[in-house]
Amino acid sequence: MDQLTEQQPLIIRIVLVLADTEAAAPPPQPCPGWHCLTERERTVAGLAGRALTNRQIARRLGITQHTVNYHLRQIFRKLEITSRVSLAGYAKPP
Repeated sequence: MDQLTEQQPLIIRIVLVLADTEAAAPPPQPCPGWHCLTERERTVAGLAGRALTNRQIARRLGITQHTVNYHLRQIFRKLEITSRVSLAGYAKPP
């Protein structure tokens, strides 16, 4: 933060402070394992593991397909997997 001076415009000082704050925050670490998932993520994972489509999961849970996709991305990140086939190995009935 040595870069901050009173002569700099306020917006530049704000950007420098935010950039310094973001650089200090460590990236989130994956938490491999079923226990790291939220209850909703476990439910979505179980349905996806039983070969339901995002549309079918959304209708069954009363949420949007976009929300199902978001949950699946979080599940894949947390379990450190990249496909629904891999998810089937983790999936437990909701």
